[in-house]
Amino acid sequence: MVHQSLVTRPAVPSATIPPKALTKDELEALKSVRMNPRDRALIAVLSQCGLRVSEACALTVDNIDWSTDTPNLRFADKRDKERAVPMNLEVQDVLREWLASRRFSDSEYVFCNLRNGQQLSRKTVWAFMKTYAQRAGIRHVHPHMLRHTFGADLADRDVPVERIKDLMGHSSIEASSIYISVSDEQKRHSVERIDRRSRLARWWSRWKNRDYSFFAPKHTRTGMPQTVGRDEELYQLEDNLNKGIDTLVTGPIGVGKSHLLALLDAENALKVKTLSPVKEALINIAEGLHKIGRLCPDGPDNFETIKKQHTRTSIQGWTDMVLGSVERNEFVLIVDDLSDMTASVGRLIDKLNRKFTIIAALQEVKRPYEKYFWKFDSLEVEHLSAADAKKLIRQCAAGANIEDYRMTETNILQQSAGNPRAIIEIVERLRKEPAVTRSAVRDVSHTGARDQIDLTFAVVLLLLVVVAARFFMRGIGSMEGYVLAGIGSAILVGIRFFMYRFKR
Repeated sequence: MVHQSLVTRPAVPSATIPPKALTKDELEALKSVRMNPRDRALIAVLSQCGLRVSEACALTVDNIDWSTDTPNLRFADKRDKERAVPMNLEVQDVLREWLASRRFSDSEYVFCNLRNGQQLSRKTVWAFMKTYAQRAGIRHVHPHMLRHTFGADLADRDVPVERIKDLMGHSSIEASSIYISVSDEQKRHSVERIDRRSRLARWWSRWKNRDYSFFAPKHTRTGMPQTVGRDEELYQLEDNLNKGIDTLVTGPIGVGKSHLLALLDAENALKVKTLSPVKEALINIAEGLHKIGRLCPDGPDNFETIKKQHTRTSIQGWTDMVLGSVERNEFVLIVDDLSDMTASVGRLIDKLNRKFTIIAALQEVKRPYEKYFWKFDSLEVEHLSAADAKKLIRQCAAGANIEDYRMTETNILQQSAGNPRAIIEIVERLRKEPAVTRSAVRDVSHTGARDQIDLTFAVVLLLLVVVAARFFMRGIGSMEGYVLAGIGSAILVGIRFFMYRFKR
């Protein structure tokens, strides 16, 4: 009989309010006071999630998990034990309103200081709580009373003591008692009942929050998805597309050149992967024109039939066919990758440029090919800044079970050097782990963001030296040296070929 209370908690009469807890009327009066979105969200988290004021002040954006069916706050309490507290619909509403409106959107803290975006202090919370309580006509109110109010609400609704212990992060009921985990579904129903709004208000909140994610991609004024740290580049590309300005996007591998081009969307845009081989590229452009009825409008409906009819058509013939199907500046040609740039590709660009506005991506323009891009507007894409890189990491890692987020973030920043593709690939590797532990973070590595050295000049120089040595050996009559020099030149030619072939 002594331990029966550890199994079932007798119902607490609704009139019995634990010391230093607000009554229902006092809580409603406090919530009715006019306040800014941050304070309203903070009061909701304290009173309906039961957080300590220190836990609320230290709460970061990464502690909010919107990815599950039951959004929750997941953080380490003062005993360094992870605690997950589900959010009811009212908390979701006010928290979403605050996160969407806060001035310092890059701050890692949920309830940041309104002046500098830094972590909110407990002293500030006590001060504004005292002010709001006075306006509501309530005396002797401090933040911890809201946590007591949460526990009182659970007790009033006959929630078992084990559930209250788990939700509030208390130590064990008795030193020898075994920790009893509570299912997320039980937690959700326990906390959900604290939302005292009308059924219509709760239904409206549930409908608004059904697909909400704080980390979901935002939208620009044209409805295109916005990419992290690339707002200016995307706006310039869109503006150049609308104005018909030829644009060459340059930058290291993995900075997102192809991603930016993929975001461009216009009715008059034709997209191709590359312009090499030239004939294949022209056929791809012709196929795009055929799909919209601009190529051979009186010809066959099936493009494969047209290809068979023009099996022996030369590159010039396909070029004339494509250029003859469009008017000047009627279409924008978007080329995803010009890394296989050659003189023949350059000549094709000159011809296509007579009728098409061209937007293309290239790692860098080699000196022999600069003449083909003299009229292009240049847009250089660089690695992400530290702040944008952290934002991308937060987006990619949202909902992941990470043991030490700060260590993980620091390691990813060092490995990626702000390269978006490297960040995404590193996080994808870590997410494949059952849990992102410190050892898993230390073991991960990525070389994609490292600067690459172009050895073309060195290989060509060696080739010239070997060829010169071959002629020298022949001149002095050394057949052995002549043969060795010939073998060396053949090896260097092979190296140069494979460097060009697989440089991407």
